Amino acid sequence: MQLLESPYFLLVLGFIFLAVSIAGISGRYKRWYWTSKRLTFAYLPLGILFFLAVVEKYLSGETLLTGIRVAEFFVLGIGIWWVLRTPKFILPPWIRQIEAHPKAVYEAMAAAVKKGEKWQDRVNDPKSLDKWIQSVEKRIKNTSKNR
Repeated sequence: MQLLESPYFLLVLGFIFLAVSIAGISGRYKRWYWTSKRLTFAYLPLGILFFLAVVEKYLSGETLLTGIRVAEFFVLGIGIWWVLRTPKFILPPWIRQIEAHPKAVYEAMAAAVKKGEKWQDRVNDPKSLDKWIQSVEKRIKNTSKNR
């Protein structure tokens, strides 16, 4: 139990969550989008929460502790907000491009990824992604015509 209360452990956790979040937000790591769509965005505020917990351990005085706790609740609120309804400004450009289309497009793309279809090269640049989106939209349109 002592390890979990160690400031070094909390700092390591904070850095891990920040690194994972930055990798997702920057667009460097894309695979998570197809599996845990929104959770990665909450890792940024969660990482900050771990840092605030370390700061709280070393503060004394009721006013400072109250200030840190208010900050912790604020950051926690941001984390919950980013999971429930991620703001556009935090989304990488390639995700904004996909989500600018109807939900059926995302669902068809996610289904293709889960089937093992190659997708990594299709999201590397806006042109390739747009080409993939158009082919998916065409497939959806043809499927709905055949019904």
